[in-house]
Amino acid sequence: MAAEAPKAAESATFDGAVSFDFVDNRHLAHNYDDGLLIDFGAASSLKYIQGSWNSPWYEGTKEAAFSYVYPKGVGGSLRFPLIAPGVTGVTDDSWTAVLRLKPEGKQKADIFFRASNGEEKKIGSINEMADGWATYSVKIPTGYTIGQEHMLRVHFARSQPIAGGRKSAAAIDWIRIGKGSTDKEPARIAAAFDPAKKSITLAPGQRFSWYTMPGKGQSFASKIQGTPTIEVTPHDGATVLASPEGGAIKMDFAQFAGKPVRIEFVNASSAPAEFLSPALRAVQAEKIARAAGPKYVLVWLIDTLRADHLSLYNPKTDVKTPHLVEFAKTADVFQSGTVQGNSSLPTSASIFSAAYAPNHGMITEKAKLPADHTTFGEAFKKGGWATALFSSNGYVSNSWGFARGFDVEVNPIRENRPSDTEYLWPEAEAWLKKQVTENPAKPALLYINTVDPHVPYDPPADVLAEYYKGGPVGKVSPRGTGQLLHDMAGGKISLNAEEAKYMHALYKGEITYNDVWFGKMLASLDAMGIRDQTMIIVTSDHGEEFGEYGKYGHGISVNQELVDVPFIIGYKPWTGTGKVVTQDVEVVDIRPTVLDAAGLERPASVQG
Repeated sequence: MAAEAPKAAESATFDGAVSFDFVDNRHLAHNYDDGLLIDFGAASSLKYIQGSWNSPWYEGTKEAAFSYVYPKGVGGSLRFPLIAPGVTGVTDDSWTAVLRLKPEGKQKADIFFRASNGEEKKIGSINEMADGWATYSVKIPTGYTIGQEHMLRVHFARSQPIAGGRKSAAAIDWIRIGKGSTDKEPARIAAAFDPAKKSITLAPGQRFSWYTMPGKGQSFASKIQGTPTIEVTPHDGATVLASPEGGAIKMDFAQFAGKPVRIEFVNASSAPAEFLSPALRAVQAEKIARAAGPKYVLVWLIDTLRADHLSLYNPKTDVKTPHLVEFAKTADVFQSGTVQGNSSLPTSASIFSAAYAPNHGMITEKAKLPADHTTFGEAFKKGGWATALFSSNGYVSNSWGFARGFDVEVNPIRENRPSDTEYLWPEAEAWLKKQVTENPAKPALLYINTVDPHVPYDPPADVLAEYYKGGPVGKVSPRGTGQLLHDMAGGKISLNAEEAKYMHALYKGEITYNDVWFGKMLASLDAMGIRDQTMIIVTSDHGEEFGEYGKYGHGISVNQELVDVPFIIGYKPWTGTGKVVTQDVEVVDIRPTVLDAAGLERPASVQG
């Protein structure tokens, strides 16, 4: 039974700075309506179906009242947390999976269930399917661990040609998984959230849940209509309940600081209930006098770097990054940095636009950064800065709208040239030197997207030797790790223990290799005499999984290994003493932070 929260402290207020907006982060919400509801075609479903990177599903298709997806070929899989309110332990015989689908031609289907330990078994079949949309149910066997992540796989008899020259077996609208789940019409996530009103409306019996890690000095506050409640469950503790009082719900989150928690919005009544402007807010610190802002801003993004592979975040890691460690002595290290996506495109769009994914819409490979969202380059160029984008990520380029406002764009991937940082940084360095020497009065923004820890993992031999002795192992060859991850994501192959160890060592080597060039970059700033005039931001766009949950790569979940990234800001006049900051931050906050530091205007589209 949930414990009642203590009376809200004064820090639980509507006046603090928003650190987590629940409406803006609606794509991260789990919708529980008579079971966990996976509403395909909606942005919120991407966390269950491997995003859009090497996904076994085609992009969503919209109809007037709902959206749906087609699995590629004869079937698709999804990963999800097996949850039911107040239920722990293992599944009993009342657990059900319900699917609403429309077959392409004559079809049959087998349904498979894979436990968190990787064991898969067939749990049922659909031997007769009606023409058009219909719902079908299969029983989930007993004994599966509740609260763990599992996988459901649907395999149809045959694929058929569909629009766009594609092939699929069926269109799927939604899947509901839970204890006693039925085929009732779902309360869809799109109908619940009103971004313009900043509201969330829950149908009777519905609940939404988010997983996050609050920082110090944070509290929850929301005005409400009806009688909703919130339930907060720490990873290793009991659930705490907060109820309405005076038309609002307020809750001090001090007891949850630095802990992973599940925050649930609950409507246990028989009438709709509404949250208005729900958010985690931080107590505003008093502004203090400070030295002049930076003349130069340099963003050093290390693609695919998870935070726990830096000793600054995880003292137990064996990954060596001496230059980052030295840099952090005169920088602010934010203990909890979170991305807005589990792959490059949505996160980079949030960094560049300072908007959340439902706002900028960059969740598929066909999307382009909307013209009404100013980019990093546009905001600084308008302020009279020189701007340059050097990116070894093919997505972070003019093809997707990221280069707008940059005087110079260099993208080795798009230009079919070597993309390692040993090639990228010298070109960026030459541009910066030219700015410093030929136009010393003009401030400059330099955005550098390095990609070394991204596949293919192929560090120099001397760096790899720090983590693995010997040559390639089994199925793992350095230049082939990209295709290997693709095949593993599709369930075609798996790694034995030594292969997994070797591949992880390759990744670690790439991090150390990147650090070598980070050190060269710092030395170059010193040589130019601009180190103390430069604000340096170090971060990443997502992490990487290495078998922690039976999966490898990224774009496949929202586990901590993917969404926790480094977030470090160094500008010696302001951060010279170096410190660890416990407040939770997101990469969507980077651009508004540097705009403020540079004394530039904050565009209306900015949400960070």
